[in-house]
Amino acid sequence: MRQHVADYILERAAVEGVFPTQVPGVATVDAPDEAAVRVVSPATLYQLLLLNIVLQIFDGIATYNGVSLGLKEANPLLAAVFEALGVGTTLLLFKSGACALLLLLYWRGTGVLVLWGYALLAGLYYACSLVPWLAAYVALFVRYL
Repeated sequence: MRQHVADYILERAAVEGVFPTQVPGVATVDAPDEAAVRVVSPATLYQLLLLNIVLQIFDGIATYNGVSLGLKEANPLLAAVFEALGVGTTLLLFKSGACALLLLLYWRGTGVLVLWGYALLAGLYYACSLVPWLAAYVALFVRYL
């Protein structure tokens, strides 16, 4: 009963234009049991995968150079492992593992959750890595002018 009510509400909302019927990169396909299944465009997932891998590479290079210049790593887990394994080895291990998990997610998933997961990770790395490291490098540049 609950599913029928939810379907009716979503149907009425779509008819009245409350919700968009098309989400970029997502298509709705009727499954054999007549339930709508959301399928994500492979091109969209691939683009988000590449974006996340590029952000991982940027974070690794920026962290290595930043720590070499005397800046501090904000991630306490990485900072602790730096002491044990060294900066280069730690970053290689952590970034390789992160890229492997991104690839595993790409190969195993095709749903909307994977799309949102990639988008969330990209936003997180943008806010917590790209922006802070760029700000730190600009501050260093301005200080040495």
